[in-house]
Amino acid sequence: MVAKPLKQALIEADDFEKVIFTSSIDSLTDEDRASIFVCPVIFQRHIPKTVDIRVTVVGNQVFAVTIHSQESEETKVDWRRGSNPRLHHEVVNLSDDVADKCVRIVQSQFLRFGTVDLVWDLDRTGLPIASAITDEMLKLANE
Repeated sequence: MVAKPLKQALIEADDFEKVIFTSSIDSLTDEDRASIFVCPVIFQRHIPKTVDIRVTVVGNQVFAVTIHSQESEETKVDWRRGSNPRLHHEVVNLSDDVADKCVRIVQSQFLRFGTVDLVWDLDRTGLPIASAITDEMLKLANE
């Protein structure tokens, strides 16, 4: 599984700053409970991927790029780790359906600008799994 900070990814104390990135987690122990209560996280199933897709929504406009995160060991779990300026980005066209859903997610949060992160998994079959996930996210956002 992977773990992500629930809210704030920046830890600041005195002269110390650290960004918490999405990280792989092999297992959790009872001793981990105290840490989770202090710094709540989101746990998700790890999805092996070919690329990350960063979707930027500005109003009704959608800009999407693939991020070739799997080219570097450091960026395989979280493409932001290491701030690699040589990490290859490539413009990608989303289907109208996925692009519309990204716009609706951002607008459902009363935002005019936002980003949506997607992954292209290794087992891509052509099934509308990404659309189903987006539909579920929209249901949650509208509850």
